[in-house]
Amino acid sequence: MTRGAQPTCGECTSRIVGKYMRYTPDGADENEVTLHEDCFDRWLKKKAPQCDWCEATLLGEYKVLSNDEVEVLACVNCADGIISGGIRGCAWCRKMIRSGSEAELVAPDGTCIVLHKACEEAYIASNTIALPCAHCDSLMANSIIEISDPHSYGTVRLHPECVMPFKKANAPMCCTCSCRIVESGYTLMGRKAYHDSCLNVSAE
Repeated sequence: MTRGAQPTCGECTSRIVGKYMRYTPDGADENEVTLHEDCFDRWLKKKAPQCDWCEATLLGEYKVLSNDEVEVLACVNCADGIISGGIRGCAWCRKMIRSGSEAELVAPDGTCIVLHKACEEAYIASNTIALPCAHCDSLMANSIIEISDPHSYGTVRLHPECVMPFKKANAPMCCTCSCRIVESGYTLMGRKAYHDSCLNVSAE
């Protein structure tokens, strides 16, 4: 190669004298990059894609996996495991969710919205789709408990820590002792509710 045709390093932008490397990230010759040997690793960490599972730099062959939610880049070693475990995409950043890093929000129609825990706050701030807790009215995420609504034949959704306060506030009142009936053991007679224990005492 003549001096006038010396290539420029794609990392440090200086002229290359002596040995150099050529790298084609996507297999297209027109995108070939020329680099100093000691600049190659530094350039690669910034430019080359990474496996969405193991985060290894993708050199050579890799797979693109996708569904309606997300597109995933995977090295050959990780691809089969990702396929067998199923691909789930974050509803906010659209990137793959690893097991254990997810949060769930409940939409008004009862469907679950899955997203990264780190994306939960931003998603809630930008959307009004999440359903509020029937007791405290704050949006529900992660663990959600559904119980029977004492005022209808339907159900209500609550934070786990709100279940007992909700029951105490909305449970029927025993017509004998005038206490709220929080536990499940009670009897309805007409429109009146009784603790089973109070009903037995009344019967005596």
